[in-house]
Amino acid sequence: MGYTLTPVVIEIDRITSAIGSCSSDLIREIVNARTEEMLDIDALGESFDDFESHFIAEYAAYKTGDFSYSHQIVDRSDDTNADEDDDPKLGEIKVAFLNGDTSAAKDGLTAMMKDMFANGLGVDLDDHGDIEEPDVPRELSTGAALCDLILDRPRAPHFGYKYGYAFMMLCEHLGRTLDHDHWHSIDSSVFKTADKTLASIPFGDAGFSTQRLLVDRGAPCPVPASDDFPFVGHLTRHEVEQIDLSRLTSADSRRPAIQFHQTTSG
Repeated sequence: MGYTLTPVVIEIDRITSAIGSCSSDLIREIVNARTEEMLDIDALGESFDDFESHFIAEYAAYKTGDFSYSHQIVDRSDDTNADEDDDPKLGEIKVAFLNGDTSAAKDGLTAMMKDMFANGLGVDLDDHGDIEEPDVPRELSTGAALCDLILDRPRAPHFGYKYGYAFMMLCEHLGRTLDHDHWHSIDSSVFKTADKTLASIPFGDAGFSTQRLLVDRGAPCPVPASDDFPFVGHLTRHEVEQIDLSRLTSADSRRPAIQFHQTTSG
């Protein structure tokens, strides 16, 4: 598996104005054109098979202008120990342990464990019957992520990859995708080769970096970041105009297939 770098030329003002524009027509145009692709992305989710019919019904509603579906935003903050910190019994155990009274600390932990399993989990320790599995949560759809961006609804940041693909579709719909046949299924080492080739061209204080600017930089407007594919980066019109390929040194004779369309870039 490798990277595919997809360059889209679009005025930044156009994409930033689309975010939060509440344009139902724009949503319908994209969903109508790319429903199958959106479903393919949704199928990457672990619970897709359980909710495939729900996703299909959701997209059918979007095509008619019905955006009433609202995804439940789940708080997945890292503050997982808040309840434990507020437990007075746990506080007593900590004090006993810090005072060197390991016997009292052990007794306290044992009592807490018994209480947790017998009462906190609602399980009878003498009952060995089946425990009901929790409900499988439904993932955010790619279409819902697109709606969140355009309708300026609350985002579900733990579905960053859905927003990334939705943002890509929005850019491709409003902009122009350049030919990028040479940038399909490439290894990340190609980025280093490109950067080495472009090293002789002045570009800001840090120099040009494919990884930093086109992979790690993020979108030019508020879009939840993805922990994995797709990665989003961008160059402004001013930055593209700085890249003068005529200034490549003679040592850079083996040029990679990089195209910078300077007249229309945003």
